[in-house]
Amino acid sequence: MREGETEKEAREWEDLSDLAAVEYSICLSKEEGGVHGWVRKGQMVPEIEEAAFSAPLNKIVRCKTKFGWHLLQVVSEREGALLGEVQPSELNEKLQDPNFTETAQLIDVQEPEEMYYQSIFAKFSGSSSAIIWTLGTRDYNQFDPNKDTYASDTAEYVEIESDPERAFVKTITAQFQTLLGVSLIEILLRYSTDEIYLGQRDTPEWTFNAEPIAAFERFQMKLSDIEKNITERNNDKIETKKSTGIG
Repeated sequence: MREGETEKEAREWEDLSDLAAVEYSICLSKEEGGVHGWVRKGQMVPEIEEAAFSAPLNKIVRCKTKFGWHLLQVVSEREGALLGEVQPSELNEKLQDPNFTETAQLIDVQEPEEMYYQSIFAKFSGSSSAIIWTLGTRDYNQFDPNKDTYASDTAEYVEIESDPERAFVKTITAQFQTLLGVSLIEILLRYSTDEIYLGQRDTPEWTFNAEPIAAFERFQMKLSDIEKNITERNNDKIETKKSTGIG
């Protein structure tokens, strides 16, 4: 369908998300009805960002990128999120609102050593374990970036407020650790169809030095003796079971 016809049909729908949920959308957000949630500058393609931040509320506008034509609709706007401190009295007042958790989320930021001591304490005090794990680190799958977030105060958050670029750089894994981790994953994911047993070599011409070859042959003989000894002992146990009736 041509972009003009799509735009015309979009204006006939009561909700643009209904149109995005059918065959017209090929965006990754199709399953969510085309909803991208709260976004800020720097998160989107420049053309879409310019159109979104200049579009009037609830008006369907279009823009073109290298991916094709796009229809978008800004349904709400608010001031950008700011990092700041919240007094206990203010937080307590917000917690009294039964709908507070629908628009905000609470997370408890803890250091590894704090988690360690809490896990030890939980083993000895069953009455407190529920409280500990409720206030523990939340699963990141439950984290909603579109909600206002209230977190416990840490030195890291203070650094984010004073020097956000430095705090961000600290979250990037060092080059050596990254290469080491990727290499280990690649090695662990490899599957070898050839099995080499202890005392064997995949190629007989692994060396032409007589001394290590002789030592390896002695090693093979010892392994054969050990295997024979284990087999004989297992046979003795089987005979014992048969004669005595031990199950």
